[in-house]
Amino acid sequence: MDYSTGLKKALTLHDWPGNIRELEHVIEYAVNHMKDGVQSLTVHDLPDYMKATGGVELKQEKTEISVFVNEGETLVEKLSSLEEAIIEKALLDHMGNVTKAAQSLGLSRQSLQYRIGKFT
Repeated sequence: MDYSTGLKKALTLHDWPGNIRELEHVIEYAVNHMKDGVQSLTVHDLPDYMKATGGVELKQEKTEISVFVNEGETLVEKLSSLEEAIIEKALLDHMGNVTKAAQSLGLSRQSLQYRIGKFT
């Protein structure tokens, strides 16, 4: 079994208030939630609370938001895609720090975490 560099970065950046027991549970959760046939753990296999606190594929460089409009999408679907892209960019720009990303978007931390939860 292998793991992605994004997963390694997410595990390294996490605060680990539960120490080794929390790490043990996170890895067990990730292994149990791997998709069938996949041989590599990614950040998508992490528990939701870690995805909302920095468990996204982190990149050092700034990214641009690009949204492709699909003909069959409704306005609600298009707006949802745009919201997800903006949130992802804010998280990437702030290295997964939800508090700073929320501040940059003019949201409370809790509101941003709720919105992140809608996309996972």
